[in-house]
Amino acid sequence: MKKFLRKANRGVILGGALVIGVTGYIVADLNRFKEDKPDIEQAVTEYADAVEKFNITPEQYRQYNIKYNKDDSQKQISEFYQFADEYWLDIGEVNTDIYTYYVDKNTFKNSMKDLVENKTRGYITEFSVDMTDYKINKNGPNGAAVECTANIYFVGTENSAVITPSGYDMYYSYYDPESPVEPKVMQTSFSQQCTFYMEKKTEGWKITKCETFDNYDTRVTAVTDSESGSEE
Repeated sequence: MKKFLRKANRGVILGGALVIGVTGYIVADLNRFKEDKPDIEQAVTEYADAVEKFNITPEQYRQYNIKYNKDDSQKQISEFYQFADEYWLDIGEVNTDIYTYYVDKNTFKNSMKDLVENKTRGYITEFSVDMTDYKINKNGPNGAAVECTANIYFVGTENSAVITPSGYDMYYSYYDPESPVEPKVMQTSFSQQCTFYMEKKTEGWKITKCETFDNYDTRVTAVTDSESGSEE
């Protein structure tokens, strides 16, 4: 009986030590993640800021119905690929459903190719992204899920193609591509709910996929001649 109790007590002690050890690891892991949150937010903010420059149309292509020449097209795509490689991890194709839309690295990288090859894309002269409403949660051993809002503003022609932090988007108006009249220059602003799934690597936090929902709070106004800087 005493021998049984000694074994039972040893089991209780070992079980208790295991529980304490696991609890200690979880607490330490959560504390490390709490310390990582500013770096995660900064990584997403820097990424969104870097997206801005790829939306400004080079001056020589600020005409409607004009395609990039081969050299300029390859240059734009190459620079965009390098940018995507810096911020994204390749995890293969992700699944989508009817309620949400996931973007993976390859889908995002194709955004620039889609843009430069679309001759009815319009053109953009100003573009900015302001990321707000961050909610950062742990997602697996070395992962994070970052919910946030991308507040996007741009000045461009009707039917402008843009690259948001979640990829290629096309803003259509009532402009008819067959019309002989030049498209109007518009100011457009909208918000986009995003969830970035990220993984911590040696070089920092990287995006593995992005989940987006419908755009909302869209506002479009025509730019007057004085605002656009045109002359009579």
